[in-house]
Amino acid sequence: MFSSEAMKLAGQVAPVFSAIGILIGATAAWATYLFYHRRSSEAAWGDTFRKLYEEFWKSDDIAEMRKYLASEAEYKKIEGILAERLLSSQNDLSSTDNDILDRIDRFCALMVRILSFGDRSMTRRQRDLFDPLFTYWISAIKRREKLIAYIRIYWKPLYTRLERFA
Repeated sequence: MFSSEAMKLAGQVAPVFSAIGILIGATAAWATYLFYHRRSSEAAWGDTFRKLYEEFWKSDDIAEMRKYLASEAEYKKIEGILAERLLSSQNDLSSTDNDILDRIDRFCALMVRILSFGDRSMTRRQRDLFDPLFTYWISAIKRREKLIAYIRIYWKPLYTRLERFA
């Protein structure tokens, strides 16, 4: 049927076609991996973002802190507590003032998590969603002298991250 020359040529071409097939298969496997990795990374990012967003907007303690940061009159209520706490390494605050300080600490803890999350690599779309949401609050924190002094002493991880913002 086939001549010996045709069989010889087929024997020489077969490894080339085999290599091409392996290359195509490897390329398809790599593309599939990248596609699923990207989708799972985006899903994980979205889940984490939703949790942080929900905590930032649903928590009563965080709502109270947002009020203190947004209003000059409200900030004055905590400015004295912060000033008194900064006077000594020993906490001599009243129970009521310590409750307010606890709210401040809860807010700082959440902001550490939020800003740590913001340090992650993000797509342009993710960055466009994340940045405007928290930029206002970062600016509000940085305008509050006593709060920044408190953060510098008691919340170094937050202070370091806040320093990165102009």
